Amino acid sequence: MPTEPEKAYYKAIQSLTDKDYSAVLGFLKAAEIQFADDHDFRILKGTTRLLLAVKDEIHELENANLK
Repeated sequence: MPTEPEKAYYKAIQSLTDKDYSAVLGFLKAAEIQFADDHDFRILKGTTRLLLAVKDEIHELENANLK
């Protein structure tokens, strides 16, 4: 039976598939208890943070161009 962190990791992967990137970070934070030392996990978390930062920047630039 999967642990709670494993369930959170699975939900993070599903959220990636659904392109719900904000939810991904929440689930990864919950999964970090068990997977913090996993290299692939850290890459996934860092990449997701970067993706969200870029999306936020694009959103801000688009809003600035509308004004």
